[in-house]
Amino acid sequence: MPGLKDNQTIELTVNKYGSIIQKKSRSGDGFYFMVECDVDGRSQKVWGEMPFLKALVNDWPGAEGTCTVEKLNSKRYDVTITDPGDLDLGPDLKTWDDDEGGFVELEMPDFNGPAPKQPKKAEKAPAKANASPAKQAPASGKTADDIARRYNWALGLSQRIWNQTFTKGLGDSWEPDNVYWENVRASANSLFIESSKLPESAFQAAVATAVEALDGEVVEAAVGENEDDLPF
Repeated sequence: MPGLKDNQTIELTVNKYGSIIQKKSRSGDGFYFMVECDVDGRSQKVWGEMPFLKALVNDWPGAEGTCTVEKLNSKRYDVTITDPGDLDLGPDLKTWDDDEGGFVELEMPDFNGPAPKQPKKAEKAPAKANASPAKQAPASGKTADDIARRYNWALGLSQRIWNQTFTKGLGDSWEPDNVYWENVRASANSLFIESSKLPESAFQAAVATAVEALDGEVVEAAVGENEDDLPF
């Protein structure tokens, strides 16, 4: 659901992880904060800016706890706990980090100061003229390109498997959430570790088997050029 309107009140139940997600605003350089929760028995994503985060943190209901949230105006929210959950879980402020390939935890902001900043990216040292880092073989004996290709294959296969699993369990109306991506990443990591143990010929045989088993979707494409269109 979208952000609350002035004088609107809802009752929500926080997710079991006790997490709040920070996302960069599509307009400007600010941020907004989203909590995955249940509202009226339905899974929703409720978001707001810094005043929303401040009110929720100050009166945190705990993981799987229930509270009412009232937006009085753009600078003030009131939160009232109606059914406390696990107060030892959360509130944890997290954001997606491409370099880490997952969510990373942030420090809670100073609510009297500016909005928190995204994690700083480490600056990459310039490549030497006589070196080709992407082609140099690491200790495993495989090039960086080969490692990337194998991980793309593992990620594609993992997505296909969990897409089928979630569709069978929830029907066609489900949307990817934190639980989905955690499962995808865990399976992809396991598949990649196993594939890295195989020589090239055995790896190609494993790819062919997976392509045949899953109708060639996603997995076959991941074996080719690197894709850069993941939805996170």
